Amino acid sequence: MNRSKLSEFLGIMLGDGNIYSSKINGNHRTVITGHSQEDFDYLVNYVKPMIKDLFGFNVSVWKHKNKNAIALAVYSKSFIKQLLSYGLVAGPKTMKIPPYTLENRNLTAKFLKGIADTDFSVTFKKNKRKTHSYPVITANFAHRNFVYQLKNFLSFFQINSFVYELIKIVNGKKFNSYQIELYGKNNLNLWLKYIGFSNPKHLTKIELWKKFGSCSPNTTIKERLFILNKKPYKDD
Repeated sequence: MNRSKLSEFLGIMLGDGNIYSSKINGNHRTVITGHSQEDFDYLVNYVKPMIKDLFGFNVSVWKHKNKNAIALAVYSKSFIKQLLSYGLVAGPKTMKIPPYTLENRNLTAKFLKGIADTDFSVTFKKNKRKTHSYPVITANFAHRNFVYQLKNFLSFFQINSFVYELIKIVNGKKFNSYQIELYGKNNLNLWLKYIGFSNPKHLTKIELWKKFGSCSPNTTIKERLFILNKKPYKDD
């Protein structure tokens, strides 16, 4: 088994994956979800083959009706057993980093790549500039220890990051959340050198920035591909 790809997949699972396993109704399902357009190419053409290559399981693809969401699903108890053996947890996420991903620097980088492709965002801010040219990489999580672990891992690669503790209000209830942010060209270049991205929703923004010096906010992946004169993916 490709250890680097496995570590990356564990990051993907912590980012957008969920494991459901019920002894009562015998439902054993592993699901990875994303945006039906922004994440389509990544999930269908990158993550789906990865699962097949790593574990040998067939993957179902389905779209949520009336939602901008797509999901990969594997219906297998033995698949879940394998994932649990690497430190993932069924049910509500605990956001515990699998020990497997910490065995060496390369595996940690691949883990960071997997979680960044699914849970992070890449934007380019104005920051008193004339164009949207200032790189910002960010993510928000509900688990404090997890975020500070990510911050420590990034320091292994000389990447500086900041953590902000926020309060969210959902249905009248307050929740603590923790946002990790990386600023500037140097941090982005270090990220690309040591960690990288595989999700086109991130890569197309970075390509635009490299080609034109900026990337406007609120563009879709299809718009970015058109500007870059690249062939759009097939989503039907």
